[in-house]
Amino acid sequence: MNQSDDVLISELEPLPRLEPSGNGSNGSAPKGSGSLSLSPFEVAQLIWAHRKPVARATAAAVIAFTIIAFLLPKHYIATTRLMPPDYGSNLQMALAMPALGGGGRVAEPAERVGP
Repeated sequence: MNQSDDVLISELEPLPRLEPSGNGSNGSAPKGSGSLSLSPFEVAQLIWAHRKPVARATAAAVIAFTIIAFLLPKHYIATTRLMPPDYGSNLQMALAMPALGGGGRVAEPAERVGP
């Protein structure tokens, strides 16, 4: 950009250089592979150091998603079917069958009463 532009450009402070800690790594990763391992305390410090941008991004996301939630149309379909009970597979009917059929025992020919 030219010096004549009316744009203010500011440099950001570089993040502090963190050395990888040995939390969980056995040292088998090759040196300079770019895998940076931070302890939970170091992550908390990093977030705390940049809490204003994190808070702004969080607030912006909450506001944006709240607006989207209220602007979306409310539509749903509820269907209900009332059907008579299926007695063919009803467990209660299956349990009641022996009582209806004479107690579940086979009648002997001598016990039959009839014309």
